[in-house]
Amino acid sequence: MKTINSLYLVDDDDIYRFLTGKIIKESHLVDKVWMYTNGQEAIESLSKSIQSNEKLPQIILLDLTMPVMDGWEFLDEFNVLKSYTDELISIYIVSSSISPKDIAKVQEYKSVKDFVIKPITKEKFLDLLASFI
Repeated sequence: MKTINSLYLVDDDDIYRFLTGKIIKESHLVDKVWMYTNGQEAIESLSKSIQSNEKLPQIILLDLTMPVMDGWEFLDEFNVLKSYTDELISIYIVSSSISPKDIAKVQEYKSVKDFVIKPITKEKFLDLLASFI
């Protein structure tokens, strides 16, 4: 399986970030994992990377419910930013929400590749990577 250069993990839950980060690192399929506690931190980092022509993440794992900037606000800001780069970034919503409204709304965003129900297990992560590659 192909290795991913970098991945953003955007979630406000410390335990979830720790456990998911461990699964990602143990897969040995992602070179660099950047972790953010809210959408604002992630969008600022992404914006800085675009402005300085740095390598962008290939995958973003994004929670919907976070303080400061939630996943929906992040997606709206991301849609503006993506016009400044040709690099492909795939977003996977990773949420504990099972709301049909949330699942339907996610489909309105072309950048979102899939909706994954938490938690991310090793098997779910490998499936996600298989669908990416």
